Amino acid sequence: MNDLSVLLLFLSSLLLALMAMRWLCDWLEQPSVLGELVLGVIVGNVGFWFGLPLFAVLMNPESAETLVETSPVATHVATIFAALAELGAILLLFSAGLETSVAKMKRVGGRAVLVAV
Repeated sequence: MNDLSVLLLFLSSLLLALMAMRWLCDWLEQPSVLGELVLGVIVGNVGFWFGLPLFAVLMNPESAETLVETSPVATHVATIFAALAELGAILLLFSAGLETSVAKMKRVGGRAVLVAV
């Protein structure tokens, strides 16, 4: 198997796990964003525990400096990861905004203001 096949297999299995976490959160009457965050924590820690280089760099950014110094391609990879991270944050906030209703915001608005203060 080449690298693209492995990447597609990983992404498709991650998508299936994401769908399962969404179903579980719906069944437990929790927001699906919570399931997505929990899945991200699980996948990140398992990848780091198995010693995969990508997860090691993501969990310990200081180790990426030696990678960038030794490889000119790594600079482009770091730029791509930064762009993907920003895109992921935007999509997560967009998804959370779609799941929030105005009625819920009015109901918890007073408490939210107190917490913010």
